[in-house]
Amino acid sequence: MDDWKENKDVQNSYLKAMRAVKKEAEKRNYETVLCIPYYMDEYPYLKELVSQGCDGLAVMNYYRKNEALHIETEAGLCKKYHKRLIHIYEFQKVGRHSLEEMNTYYDLGYDAIKESFEKLKNIYNEIDMCYAIHDYDAFNEVMENE
Repeated sequence: MDDWKENKDVQNSYLKAMRAVKKEAEKRNYETVLCIPYYMDEYPYLKELVSQGCDGLAVMNYYRKNEALHIETEAGLCKKYHKRLIHIYEFQKVGRHSLEEMNTYYDLGYDAIKESFEKLKNIYNEIDMCYAIHDYDAFNEVMENE
């Protein structure tokens, strides 16, 4: 929402909703994973969302430069609150959804993702961390070409 960053009522409502979702999910033994863009650490409610509104955090870190720096806040919160961090890599073609080369691993291939993730794991070695790829069709296309 356009007014998310400035509208405290919207932020409070979202935090309240995520708390309720987590509570209901716990009753059913479901895990709640909050998926956010890497730049959400600019928002004041991220700490509360991580500590109270999810079991894990999935970060869409679609910017190849400074990947470790872009998830520093999120990794710190995951460490503090004992949450899993899922680092999401973009795998769609340049040009799709306004993606630029710096946003995607499409032309670099799967080995580049594995190399990047090893670096991230070494930097953030004190947290439970895994990765995901966006999206499945793009992943299959790249794997067919490798």
